[in-house]
Amino acid sequence: MPIAVTASPGVPVEVRLERYATAGYRWEVVDKPAAVAISDASAAPATASAPGAPGQQVFRFVADLPGVYVIRLSSRRPWESKPDRTEVVTMTVTPP
Repeated sequence: MPIAVTASPGVPVEVRLERYATAGYRWEVVDKPAAVAISDASAAPATASAPGAPGQQVFRFVADLPGVYVIRLSSRRPWESKPDRTEVVTMTVTPP
């Protein structure tokens, strides 16, 4: 399901994606416009205590100019060429 976020120019927006790090999966940005910067990318631990419970991969994106930007991300293991999952983020940056 596509993810839609709205931001103001220069203000980072946070996107959280479920991640199965114990199985080797990592999210990566595979395509983004040059006008969008990644201000931070980090991992959040699993909230459940069950073995193998998913954590989250957290990305913070920022754009200085108003517009609509499409960011594509994929989840895959480093040794596999095809992604397990993909996500599309539509980031709308509104004028101040």
